[in-house]
Amino acid sequence: MDTILAKYYNKAPRPFHAAALTAYNAQGDAICSSIQGTQTADPAGPAVTEDSIFWVASLTKIITAVAVMIVVERDLISLDDDVGKVVPELAAPEVLSGFDEDGKPIVNRTEKKLTLRHLLTHTSGFTYSVMSENLQKWAAYHGRNIDHTQGTYESITHPLIFEPGDDWRYGPGVDWAGRVVEVLSGKRLGEFIHENICGPLNLQSTTFHPETLPDFKKRKVEIALRTEDGSLTPTKEIFPLPTPDDLGGGSLYSTPREFTKFLWGVIRPESVDEIFRPQLPEAVRIRLNQLINMPEAQAMKWLFTTGDKVDFGLAVAITVGDVPDGRADGTVSWGGHTNTHFVSAFLVCWSKEG
Repeated sequence: MDTILAKYYNKAPRPFHAAALTAYNAQGDAICSSIQGTQTADPAGPAVTEDSIFWVASLTKIITAVAVMIVVERDLISLDDDVGKVVPELAAPEVLSGFDEDGKPIVNRTEKKLTLRHLLTHTSGFTYSVMSENLQKWAAYHGRNIDHTQGTYESITHPLIFEPGDDWRYGPGVDWAGRVVEVLSGKRLGEFIHENICGPLNLQSTTFHPETLPDFKKRKVEIALRTEDGSLTPTKEIFPLPTPDDLGGGSLYSTPREFTKFLWGVIRPESVDEIFRPQLPEAVRIRLNQLINMPEAQAMKWLFTTGDKVDFGLAVAITVGDVPDGRADGTVSWGGHTNTHFVSAFLVCWSKEG
């Protein structure tokens, strides 16, 4: 892997400025660590290490799913309970079905209950505003800013775009699942995760609030954008620091060493099995596979395998059936906005042929 990373890093212009590939076995021993690049877009910047702090973006979702399973294990709620009884904003939510001839939104309250299973599998009806023209029109009509990168629950308080369980759309459902954890535990999500996940594993740099770490500025990996000439230029954080709310869908920071350590296991095997079990009803699974092959979904296509071999677990994509020269049946994975990726350490990662 060192050779592969170096080959791509040394291309002109550089395709990336920071890369880290780490892998642990089931006993928590490091079996691979390949690091390349600098923490800044400047090639003269400090070198990336396993302890450099990255914004992991949507890799946050798998940690939130684990937090959810902890409260489920404690019998505080089940995956199929009505979350509206816990979080008032989720009680009988509105579904946006269109607009009348005057441009007024047409909304109706759903009679279906909204559950943690819906929220964690992206079948709740929530979607990100950037992925829905109708939600953008709804927000404009009401004078609302529903850009989730504001880092607030208020920014993700808006109608569903379909009835819970009827379809699949990527969105802030996992953020709301994190809010359920907060209400049930009486703690902010970051505090709950630290006490129940990061603390026991001694993950000291995995946090929603990296600005509180004394050496954050020295270890922080910049986010960079590619300019028209192919060069990289630094950009500001996507979520504000400090973040107003601990959104469990995408505002966590971590290091390669710590996130990989998290992946090899923090909860009872049966809970891991539930997270990694294909969850979608057949009609919704077919719909998901149709969606990811549409032109408008190209921005997300890199997160999935090809063909019709995708299902979804609790906040993770699952490959169902071997993909030639690709992932093996049962592979669990997901990625984030800043090209962060994981493939589950519990399962076979790549095809048997490869």
